[in-house]
Amino acid sequence: MLERTVLKSSLYGFVIGLCVMILFTPYKQVERKAPSPGVTVTETTTSNLGEYILLLLRGSIVSAIIFVLISLVLVQRKKSKE
Repeated sequence: MLERTVLKSSLYGFVIGLCVMILFTPYKQVERKAPSPGVTVTETTTSNLGEYILLLLRGSIVSAIIFVLISLVLVQRKKSKE
């Protein structure tokens, strides 16, 4: 039962972390500058796709580890009550 709980929590943590990282990690950044009065320059920089994917995966893996640790603590508490 413990292995199944750890596997499920790691999978759910990875998927939830991936969704959150996709929602809140910007792929491109827009910066507006005003070099002189009345003139506005817009500069758009996009991240490299490989770096962006690695950033998403890193956040997803961290969230999966956190979910596994939380599930282990909850299982241990449940076992100690029995």
